[in-house]
Amino acid sequence: MRSAVFTALSVASLTVAQPARAELHELASRVLDSYRAAGARVVMLPTRFLYEDEGLVLTLPSQNGARCMTVAVVGARGLSFHVGDEETDHALRATHPRRRHDDEGHIDSVAGALEVTSCDTIPSTLRVRSDAGRGAVEVVVAYSPVALPPLRVVLPERAGGVLPPTVDPGPAPALPTPEKRADAAESSARRDGAVVSARAMATASETGAGLVHVRLDRGCHRIELFSPESHAGRRKSRLDLDAELHDDADTLLARDRGEAADARLDVCLGERTNTLLSFGGAVAGAPVIITRASWAMPSGLPMVWGADSSRRFAAALRVRHVAPLHSPVALYEGVVGSTTFITTVEPGACYVAVVAATRGTSRGFVLRALVGGTEHADERGTGDGAALTSFCSGDHGRVRLTVEARGSALAWGIALYHMTSADWQLGP
Repeated sequence: MRSAVFTALSVASLTVAQPARAELHELASRVLDSYRAAGARVVMLPTRFLYEDEGLVLTLPSQNGARCMTVAVVGARGLSFHVGDEETDHALRATHPRRRHDDEGHIDSVAGALEVTSCDTIPSTLRVRSDAGRGAVEVVVAYSPVALPPLRVVLPERAGGVLPPTVDPGPAPALPTPEKRADAAESSARRDGAVVSARAMATASETGAGLVHVRLDRGCHRIELFSPESHAGRRKSRLDLDAELHDDADTLLARDRGEAADARLDVCLGERTNTLLSFGGAVAGAPVIITRASWAMPSGLPMVWGADSSRRFAAALRVRHVAPLHSPVALYEGVVGSTTFITTVEPGACYVAVVAATRGTSRGFVLRALVGGTEHADERGTGDGAALTSFCSGDHGRVRLTVEARGSALAWGIALYHMTSADWQLGP
C-alpha cells in the first residue's frame, strides 16, 4: 500500500458536507412515508438549491381531483425562508404550530422547515424565497381527501421547542476611544504583513453621514472607520457605522452594512483608482478616523482578462489567505450556466482553483472540484463575483471542475494553481 505525505498548506479544504445532504433526504423520506401511510398520494420533487435573496417557483403535480394539498419544504436547520406571494397567499393555510406570518401574509420557516396546506382551492405553483442563508431544500407534495398529520408530529426535532425567557443584559459597556480602536486595527494589519498609511479624518454631517475621496494604488486595501459614541452633548446608545466604496463609474467595490460599531472595507484593485468612500451611522458632527492598510497583489495573477478581473482573483485569494508562488498551470473561460471540464493534474499534488467574473454582472458562483469520489466546493463565493476551492489529487491524475455561474451578460475565467507536490512512500 502506498501513502502520500503532503506538505502543509495554509488553504482550507472546502469539502461538501455530503452527510448534511443525506440528512435532508432522510428527513424528506420520513415525511413522504408518513403522508403515504395516512392514505395520501405523495410526490417528492427533485432537490432544489435556494440562493440568498432569490426565489424558487415550484410547479406542483396535478391533484387528480384531491380535495387537499400539503407541501412540506425541508432545508438545513439554519436556513430561513418563506412561502407564498400575492397570487397564492389566499390559497394557503399553514398547519405548523409555530408558523409566523409577516405583513404580507408570507408563511415563514421554523428551524429550516415549513408545511403549508390548502383544501378546496389548490394552487398550481408555489413560490419559495430565502430570507437568510442558502442551501439545498427537499420538497414533498401530498394530495389527500383530508388534512394530513402536522409536520411537528412527523419531524418533532424541527418543531422548534419552547424558548426560555429572555434576560435583559443591561446597557452595553462603553467602547474604547476611536484612537485606541484604530491602534488595535493597525496593529492587526501590521501583523498580517500590511503597510499602514497615515490616518485621515472626516467630519460626520448632521445626519451622521459623510463622503471622502480616496486614491488607491494597485493592490489589496483595508479601510476602517471609527467614530466616538458621543460628541458635543450628542450620544448614540448603539453605535453602528456603515460604509461603501465606489469608483468613478459608480461601481460598488466594497460594502459594510454589518452591526459592528466600526466599519471595515476590503478591496483589491488591478490599477490605481480614484474612489469615493461614503459612510453613515456616526454621531452627528463627530470626527471620524479613517485608517488604511495595504498589501501587494498576489503574484501569478492572470492578466489576460484585464485589470478588473485580476482584482477579483486577488480578492478571492486574499480572503482565503492563499498566496500562489507561480503562475496558473491552466486557464479556462466560460459563460452563464453550468460548465464542466476535465483537466490533468499531478498525482499526489495539491491545487487551488479560482473562478472570477471577467465581463458582465455576477450574481454568484458555485465552484466544484471532483477528485475520484471526493467533492470539494465553494457554494457561497464572494460578494465581488469570485469563488475558490482547494483539493489534493491523491493517486488520481484527473480532476473534474464544474462552474455554476449566474448573472447578466456574464463571462468568467478560471485559474488553476499548483500549490505543492507530495513525497510518496511505500507503506508497511
